[in-house]
Amino acid sequence: MITTREKNHLSLSIGVEKIPEAARKWVTTATSLVSVAICVAQAGASLSFILTGFASEARVGVVPMRIATLIMPVGFAFMAIRFILTPTRGAGRRWIAGLGVPIGLLIGWSPLVNAFLTFLPPASSLAQWFSSAGARVCGGNRARIVRAVTCRSSSF
Repeated sequence: MITTREKNHLSLSIGVEKIPEAARKWVTTATSLVSVAICVAQAGASLSFILTGFASEARVGVVPMRIATLIMPVGFAFMAIRFILTPTRGAGRRWIAGLGVPIGLLIGWSPLVNAFLTFLPPASSLAQWFSSAGARVCGGNRARIVRAVTCRSSSF
């Protein structure tokens, strides 16, 4: 998060300083859009990892493991916000960068479905709807395999 704030993170900026100022603003906006989408997808995937990968009783000392690892999705969310604020004001560039949020949610749909399924009883109609929505968005078989592995691993 600190490198994002100070603009010292890895970025797609080779040769950007040689581009004219007007085009540079749009290149910065485009890289921010991609960065926001990746950060939002990573936030969803890391949240799913925390909820499906650690038992609620697991602890690191006295701290619950899920609380200790919560820094991952929180960090990715803060980085996404910073990337939305990166483009200079004007011409709706920050709104364009913000379009990375729904794109990232679409990219990370399957892990988000897995995360939501941890809170729902498997037989509920809402769980079945989320499962089928994940299959429709993510391309069928892959989502069913992920769901089957998640359901099997949570039964231990």
